Amino acid sequence: MEHATVQTNVDSNKESFHTSTKDNRSFFGLLLLSGYHCLADAKYHLTVEPDLTVDAASKTMSRNRFHRLKRFLHFSDNQNLSSDDEMSKVSPLYQMLNDRQHVYGPIIWSAQLGDPIHVGYKVWMLCGTDGYPFYYK
Repeated sequence: MEHATVQTNVDSNKESFHTSTKDNRSFFGLLLLSGYHCLADAKYHLTVEPDLTVDAASKTMSRNRFHRLKRFLHFSDNQNLSSDDEMSKVSPLYQMLNDRQHVYGPIIWSAQLGDPIHVGYKVWMLCGTDGYPFYYK
């Protein structure tokens, strides 16, 4: 979280936007919440409409703050991006996740390869039988 906070603040200095580690933790918590509490549109998680509101979300962060943080969130310095790595903007995030994942349990090897994607990027994940990710590539 600290790394994302530093990189976000470095990139957003041009627009007078600053964040804190607490804001980033709240932001990622709201992303996790939106992953399992599905609504018709993402904007409804942070609405103040009484029939749609999610109290935990609306008390955590305002809708405008959430969208500004989403707009400025960075994991790497734009001045030092690698031209060889197409995913260099998010590579530091994956490297940090990999470093953290290696401390958990033995890895049971099993591959499940799908059809190749012709447009975009493919991110590979090594997961346990329960779906817990151990390694990202």
